[in-house]
Amino acid sequence: MNIIALVGLLLAVAVLQPVILFEAFNPLTTNLPLIVLSALLLPKVPFKKDNFS
Repeated sequence: MNIIALVGLLLAVAVLQPVILFEAFNPLTTNLPLIVLSALLLPKVPFKKDNFS
C-alpha cells in the first residue's frame, strides 16, 4: 500500500510542480529509494489474513 502512495505522491509532484524534481533533496531522490526498498522487502513480510481474530 505504501508503494502506491509513494508513486502517487511522486506523480503529483511531477504534474503540479515539476521544477522541484531538479532541486536538491527532491521527491525523486527521497521517494524512489523507499519504493525500491519496500518492493524488495515486501516478499519477506509474512501475510496474515486475519489480524483481528
